[in-house]
Amino acid sequence: MQFLHTAIHLQKPIAHLNDSPFLQQFKKTSNKFPVHIPPHPIPFLPHPPPHTPHSPLPNTPRQPECHPPQRQAITVLCPLIDLLILSFGRAKEGSAVPEVEMAVRLSVVVHLQTDGVARGDSGLTWRGTFPQMTQVSVCFRVFLLQTRETNYVVSYAIESHSNEIFVEPVTVVKIAGQEIRFGCCGDKVYQTFGMDVPLMTWIQVCFSLDIGARTLRFQSSEQEGVAMSLSRSPPESVSAGGLLMLGQDQDTVGGSTEAAQSLHGYLQDLVILNRSLSGAEMKAFTACARWGGWASVLVDFRNIEEAFSFGAVTSVVDLGYGDACVGLRVNVALFPETRDFQSSRFFCEALGGSVVLPRRQLENDYVTYLGKKYCEGARMWLGAEYQPGREYVETGTNHTLAYESWDHEVKGMDNSFAVLYTKRAIGERNWGISTPERKLCTTCGHTEPFALKVRGLCKETKFDKKFLIHSYSNRKPAFVGFVSSNLTWIAYNITQDLFAGYWRLFLTARPDIQAEMVMETRYSYPVGTHTWAVSNDICAGDVKKLKFTTCGAGMFTCDDGSCVNVTLRCDKKVDCADSSDEERCNPVLIPAGYDRAIPPPFIEHTFPADIVIEVDFRFIRTIQISDFSLSLDLRLSRRWKDGRLRFRNLRANMSQNVVEDLRQVWLPELTLAGADHLVADANERKELNFVDRQGQPLEDDDAELDEDQLYSGAQNDLIAVREYTLQLQCYYNLAHYPFDTQRCPLYIILAKYTSDLFIVRINKFGFSGNQRHHEYVVRDIFVTNLTLDNYAAQRLELVLRNQYIYYISAAYVPSCMLLVISYLTYFFDVEDFSNRVTVALTSLLVLATLFSELVGGLPKTSYLKLIDVWFLGCIVASFLMVMCLVIIDKRKKEGVGKKFAGQWAVTSVEPQGKVGGGAKKARGCRGVSRTQLNAVLKIAIPVVFGAFVILYCAFVMNALSG
Repeated sequence: MQFLHTAIHLQKPIAHLNDSPFLQQFKKTSNKFPVHIPPHPIPFLPHPPPHTPHSPLPNTPRQPECHPPQRQAITVLCPLIDLLILSFGRAKEGSAVPEVEMAVRLSVVVHLQTDGVARGDSGLTWRGTFPQMTQVSVCFRVFLLQTRETNYVVSYAIESHSNEIFVEPVTVVKIAGQEIRFGCCGDKVYQTFGMDVPLMTWIQVCFSLDIGARTLRFQSSEQEGVAMSLSRSPPESVSAGGLLMLGQDQDTVGGSTEAAQSLHGYLQDLVILNRSLSGAEMKAFTACARWGGWASVLVDFRNIEEAFSFGAVTSVVDLGYGDACVGLRVNVALFPETRDFQSSRFFCEALGGSVVLPRRQLENDYVTYLGKKYCEGARMWLGAEYQPGREYVETGTNHTLAYESWDHEVKGMDNSFAVLYTKRAIGERNWGISTPERKLCTTCGHTEPFALKVRGLCKETKFDKKFLIHSYSNRKPAFVGFVSSNLTWIAYNITQDLFAGYWRLFLTARPDIQAEMVMETRYSYPVGTHTWAVSNDICAGDVKKLKFTTCGAGMFTCDDGSCVNVTLRCDKKVDCADSSDEERCNPVLIPAGYDRAIPPPFIEHTFPADIVIEVDFRFIRTIQISDFSLSLDLRLSRRWKDGRLRFRNLRANMSQNVVEDLRQVWLPELTLAGADHLVADANERKELNFVDRQGQPLEDDDAELDEDQLYSGAQNDLIAVREYTLQLQCYYNLAHYPFDTQRCPLYIILAKYTSDLFIVRINKFGFSGNQRHHEYVVRDIFVTNLTLDNYAAQRLELVLRNQYIYYISAAYVPSCMLLVISYLTYFFDVEDFSNRVTVALTSLLVLATLFSELVGGLPKTSYLKLIDVWFLGCIVASFLMVMCLVIIDKRKKEGVGKKFAGQWAVTSVEPQGKVGGGAKKARGCRGVSRTQLNAVLKIAIPVVFGAFVILYCAFVMNALSG
C-alpha cells in the first residue's frame, strides 16, 4: 500500500474526488495487506456508515457517497473525505468548492497486540537493513492502549550489542511514565525528555540525531522543539547490518523478547531517515501539517506487507474518526439505557464528565454516528438548557453555545433541554428540545479519556486498579485496564434482552482470574460501590466490596459514584444523596490477625511504654465515717498508642473523633483501690472513646474501600474515658473532730503488666465538680508515683477538711452561752440562793442535753475528740459553778446567831495545860464573808475557763494547720 502525500487543487465538486488519479493508484494497492476493523473503539470508532442521499442543509455542499464497493477499496479514505468536506465550510448545492490547496494523506495504522495480551511475539520486523549512518531521524505517532513495564516503539540491534544496555549501534525509542527516552550507539547517546505520556491519547514525536554536529533535537505535538548537545564522547556512526523491530524490545538480534517489554496500542506514520530533519520538518510532522516527499527515507509504512513481517496479533486497522490527524478532541461514551435528564447528568458527572454537547460539526457527526449504532431510541440528551432571556446555554456553565445544529427554528421553552435526533442522517441538522422527565439515551463527553480508579483490592492483586473507557462489548462501553485487565458487559442473550447480564472483570492473559459484579438493578454500572464475587485472585476473600471512582484527590466517592469533599466525610451531616458519607465512620481500622490480648508493640523501641492517665473527680456522694468509706464520682481517661492500628478521618477537635466500640482493641486494664490497697467497688456509669489526632495523615491507600485520610496508630493516641461511682475504703482519724483533716487514698494500678514493660503516668488531675460535701470540703489532691508488687501504680490522695462552721454554731456558741448564763448567777443577790442555783442547774442540764444530742450524731471512737473535750470542759465548768453556789449558801447557814454572823474568824490559839505567863498567844486571820467569796469567784471563774479556752484553741489551730 502506498503512503500518499499529494497536494490537490480542488476546482470541481468533491463528489468527483473518487475519480482522481491518485485514488485509482490507491485502489490498486489497498488489497495487498490485511485490514482489521477493531470492535468499535472509543473515541476512535470506524468510519461512519455510507451517507444516504438527502436534502442538503442550507449552505452545505452535498457530501459524496461511499458505496459498498468503493468502501471496500478505500476503507481508509472515505472518513477522511468526509472530514475534508467539513473543513471546507458551507456552500450552496451544486456550487463548486472554492479552490483550496491541501494535503491529502492516506495513513496506515498498525494495531499491536489486538487481543490485549502482553506477549513477546507481537510487533513488526523490518525486512531491510540499515546502512552505516552519521545522521538518523525517527518520527512516529503512537496511541498507547495499555502500558507495559516498558513500552518499546523502535528497537534496533546488531550482533555485538543488545538493546538492553543500549550499546552501539542500538537505536531505541522507549516511552514510560512521564518521559520519552532516546538512546543510540552503545549508550554514547542517551537522553530523556520530560513530557506527558497518557494512555489513549495520540503522542506525535520526532527525533533527529546528527553525530557529526553532536546535536540531538526533539519535537512533540505538545511542546516546542528542543535541541541538545551531546555531552558524552560522540560515536562515530550508527552501525549497519542490524535488525529493526517495532513494538518489541530485543535483547539479542531478533530474539530474547519479553512480554513486559512490548507495546499495546496503535502505531501510525512511522518514518526513519538516514538524514537529520530540520526543525520545520519535524514541527510539520507533529502538527499534522503538510509533510512527505522526504528524501533519504529508509523505513516507512508504504508497501507495509512487503517491507515488514507481521508478528502475532498484529494487523493494519482503519481508525476512521480516531486517526491521529483527524482532530477529534472530545471523548464520548454512549450508554444505551434511557434516563431522564437529571439522572443522565448525575451519571455523567459520576464518570467525571458531563452530558455531551458538540462544539463543531465533526463532533456532532461523531455523536450522531454513536447514536445510530448504540441508541435504540430516537433521541439522546445534549448538555444545553433553556435560560430565559438568553435562549439555550451550556448546562452547568451557562456559557453561550459555541455551535448549534437545530433542525428548525427553536422557540425557547421554560424547563426544556436540547436533544439530538439519532435517526437523522449524519451531517444533517438534528437538534431539538424536550422536557427533562423524558427518558432518553445518555451520552457523556469529556476532554480527557474517561478514567476510573478501583478501591478495595489488596496491594498484591492481579487486577488493574485504573481503567479507561475504550471500545464496546455487547453494545455497552467497555473498561480497559492500564496494564492487563478488561471490564466488559456479559449479556445472557443479547438478541432478546440487552440488559440481562452482569459486569465481568478479568485478566486478558488469565481469564480464570475474574470478578463478577452483583447486579443491584438491570441497569447497574461499575461506578461507585458494588459487591463483587472474586475468583482466583491473590487477595483474600471471595466476595468483597469494590469502588470504581473518578473522584480526584481530596474528594470522597459516594456509593452511587458522585463526589463530595473529603472534609465532609463523617461530619454528622448527610452530603451524599445515598447518605454513604456518614457510613463506615468508625475511626479505628483493625487489621486482619489483630489480637486484643497482646499489648501493642513498643514505639521506637522505648522501654517501658507510657500509659497516660487523666483523673477528674466530679462529685463526693457520701462520707461514711462509721463505715470508713468514701463514695465519689470520677472521670478516668487512659491514653496510649497502638502501632498496629490505623485511624481515619480524624478531626483536630478530639470530641469529633468518637469511637463507638473498643471491645476489639487492646485496652490497658486498671485496678482502682482504696486504703490498704483494698479494691474499690466500681460502678461504670458512662463510656466514651476518642482518638486524639497528633500526627500527619498517611499516603492514600487504595486497598481501603473509601478515600479516607488515614493516620498511624503509632503517632496518634487512643483515649478511653470512663465515668465511675467508686466506693473506697478510707481510714478516718477523728481526734481533731470537728476541726479534722482526712486523707483518703486512691490507688490506680496497671494490672497484668509489670513496670519494666509499662508505666502509668498521670498527666492531669483535678476536681472539676462541686468540692463541698455537706460536711467536708476538698482541700487538695496529691499524686505519688510508686510500684506495688512490681506493678506500676499511681497514688492520689484526696485531702478533705471538715466544715466546722456548723459545729461552732450548733455546739460551741450555745455551750458558751450556757456557761455565761451559769456565770451570771454570781451577779445575783447572794441571799437569793434559790434563783441562783435554779438558773445554774438549768444551764448545766441544758448543756448536758445538748452534748447528748450532738454525741448521738457523731462517730463513736475509743478516744476523745476535740468536741468531746470541749463539752467535757463546759460541763465540768458548769458543775463547778453550781458547787460554788452551794458552798456560798452553806457558809451562810452555819453562821446564823453568832456575833460575827455570816463571818468566819480565828482570834487566838492557846495550848492546853499551860496557863499564865508560860503560854504563847497565836494570832490568826480575819474571816472571809460570803460577798467577798462571791466576788473572788466572779474573777476566778473567767480566768480559769479562759485558760481552758486558750489551751483548747491552741489544739484547734494545730489541727487546722495539719
